[in-house]
Amino acid sequence: MEEEQKALYFLAVLTPDSLAEQIREFQDEFAKEYNSVRQLKIPIHITVIPPFNLDQSKETDLRESIDTFCNSRTPFRVELADFGEFDKSVVFVDVCPNENLQNLYQDLFAWINSDMELNLEKRYPKYNPHITLANRDLAPDMFESAWNTFKNRSFNGAFNANSLCLLKHDGERWEVLEEFILEKSTIPQ
Repeated sequence: MEEEQKALYFLAVLTPDSLAEQIREFQDEFAKEYNSVRQLKIPIHITVIPPFNLDQSKETDLRESIDTFCNSRTPFRVELADFGEFDKSVVFVDVCPNENLQNLYQDLFAWINSDMELNLEKRYPKYNPHITLANRDLAPDMFESAWNTFKNRSFNGAFNANSLCLLKHDGERWEVLEEFILEKSTIPQ
């Protein structure tokens, strides 16, 4: 019997290009000033379902499942405000409290586990939506300097979350595999 080829996937809300360009400037600053380049290999996003392994033979089923889920969802507004940190290793753009995003996380997690029989476990007790600027490759001695630079800065942005994206790791970087439109209704631009 041939062994299944596994791939790494995750689900996220991507920011629109204009906002992504602003956030990428912060990530570029982390790369230049603090030698933190890992985030440059990932589209600017808010993670909804963190990375998970799946047999590639089930990829079509996964896409169909996500499409069905998204057909019953309503677009919503996302607001960003300032910066945050956790674990003295991660610096991020903070997402304002958002019931719609929390519900998307809870509902999608339950849906994927049930529909795809994945048995994904929640890695963290609380969903903390954010847009990562620096992570894992930010050296501890650089963290303090970086956080001292960003903690008093201000940043604000907002966008309509009209879709959910499935991303797949190609061995070197994350690529958007498919974008699924939230189709139940639309909100004014």
